[in-house]
Amino acid sequence: MKINYDGAAKGCPGEAGIGYIFRNDLGDFQLVLVKGIDIVDNYTVKCRAIIDGVEKAISRGWLGLVEKDSATASLAFKDDQYHGGCRLDGGEPKLK
Repeated sequence: MKINYDGAAKGCPGEAGIGYIFRNDLGDFQLVLVKGIDIVDNYTVKCRAIIDGVEKAISRGWLGLVEKDSATASLAFKDDQYHGGCRLDGGEPKLK
């Protein structure tokens, strides 16, 4: 399963939203979701898009790849760093 995600904020901070698309190995759409979230900055909304998408995949038993949109947000997960809004279940974020 492949996850493509994105997030954007109108202002910094501002009203924000996230979206993601799941495709199977044939490229067929499995799930598409777009939703509004809190008032946050652009970095936090990118992290929230990653977290929300990965949590949705795990809840459905889907394993696979995340195609990153934001190198900075992705590094927060890779290097075990975090920003106030980038936490998964209250713990340290990780992307492997």
